Amino acid sequence: MKHIKKFMCLILAVALVFGMGITVFAAEEGAGAEGKQMTYRITAPAVEGGYHYTYVVYQIFTGDDLEGDGSEDILSNIVWGQNGSGIVGESVDQDTLKKLEAAADKSDQEILNIIKTDCLNADSTPFTIITSGNSVEVPAGYYLIKDEDNSVNGDDAYTTYIMKVVGDVVIKRKSGKPVVDKEVENDKNVFDETADHAIGETFRFKLTATVPAETDLAAYETYQLVFHDTMSAGVTFEKIDSVTVKIGEKDKSVDSYSCTAVEEQAGGEWTLIIDDLKGIVGDDWGNVEITVEVLYSAHLNAEAVISKGNETNAAVNNNKVALEYSNNPNANGTGMGKTKEDTVFVFTYESDYTKIDGNNKEGLKGVTFKLYKDEEKTEVVKLFFDKDKNAYRPVIGDEEPVEEMTSGIGGQFNIIGLDAGIYYLEEVKGLDGYNKIEELVKITITAEHSENQSGAGADLMLTIPKTKDKDSLEIENFGGTTLPRTGGSGTTIFYVLGSILVLGCGVILVVRKRINK
Repeated sequence: MKHIKKFMCLILAVALVFGMGITVFAAEEGAGAEGKQMTYRITAPAVEGGYHYTYVVYQIFTGDDLEGDGSEDILSNIVWGQNGSGIVGESVDQDTLKKLEAAADKSDQEILNIIKTDCLNADSTPFTIITSGNSVEVPAGYYLIKDEDNSVNGDDAYTTYIMKVVGDVVIKRKSGKPVVDKEVENDKNVFDETADHAIGETFRFKLTATVPAETDLAAYETYQLVFHDTMSAGVTFEKIDSVTVKIGEKDKSVDSYSCTAVEEQAGGEWTLIIDDLKGIVGDDWGNVEITVEVLYSAHLNAEAVISKGNETNAAVNNNKVALEYSNNPNANGTGMGKTKEDTVFVFTYESDYTKIDGNNKEGLKGVTFKLYKDEEKTEVVKLFFDKDKNAYRPVIGDEEPVEEMTSGIGGQFNIIGLDAGIYYLEEVKGLDGYNKIEELVKITITAEHSENQSGAGADLMLTIPKTKDKDSLEIENFGGTTLPRTGGSGTTIFYVLGSILVLGCGVILVVRKRINK
């Protein structure tokens, strides 16, 4: 693109000469050697990793190199090339030159559009084709070089047209492409690749697309971004919180987007589309890095995968995003590329309990409990009994919570969908014949988790309360002490003991009197 202005100067000079009815054959006397047909080399460098790009080369004009050494971008005797819109070998017509002359003060993209519209026969057979690691010699002239149609796949982008008058050309990939990242909010309001949350607890996901600062992006007339978000079955969408475009150091809130997700959508794929990011950014487009940030709220639902021990390469409650984006500036931005998916993971935990007789270790059914988040019992954990899971879990939405948890057959009761943290378990009502535990049982769940190197899974180190060699925490109850009844054998014991004490005191008094005498 950097040679467009030089080419326009050339075209204007030729237009003036044609206007005076004079044909240019050589440079003015003293300006250098006579103009002559030179050849130059177009090279497509090899690409690391063995990937091959295929470029098509269109020859629009040819001419004589005025200097003869390729040191200046100046041609004489300009005629239509093989892929020009005129007859090959004939001088460029006045109408075309006037259009180019009128475009001299326009932007590079506008000039390029005129050239593509009025000077290029895109349906003609390309002058030549070059693949990565190869080169070709061409006559001095004016060429458009671009990726072959349908040759760029995946997360790559088509390069903008490359234009050159004279001199050797080394093709460089010129069209920038964005990257995308997904993060999940943890309990400290920090976004990371992993987090843990209770079922029903609202938290946020963050999607971030970054478009590099690259002037060649100006070649796009419009630039579309499409976030493809995929939620696992255990995640429920709540709402879009914000869409923000950061332009360098400036933040701009965006309302002009469309979203296919609906409130209370559980799992599945949805898209958020920004039709024209370039239009939103304005004059800074291509000159500064652009960041698009999407924040949305969600929660874990009853289908969330529950963790109850250490896990390696776990894909629990995974959520993914891929970014689709305009990747072909030569097709008015209508071509689309797509990045690889980025994945985050959300953990939630199970804690199991067994109420037992402290003497015979048998399970006790029918003991009731409450769970709190604080030792002062001011913040109760509202729980719902999930019959399908045969376990208690935090309530979701407007679900009616149970008053208390009750130990079942074998004394068992389980709680699923808990966040990491400290809880306090209170025995509310015990069984007849047993003493109720008055002290709260402190429950500590600790978890360390991180995304592994592959990015396809996460590792978890989990510590939950358990009795040694058991799968649950055993909570013991002991039989109560029976107090003696009035007039019963218990009182007889007291009478006997009292008599013994009285007799003892009498003996001691007699002995002391005799000693004193």
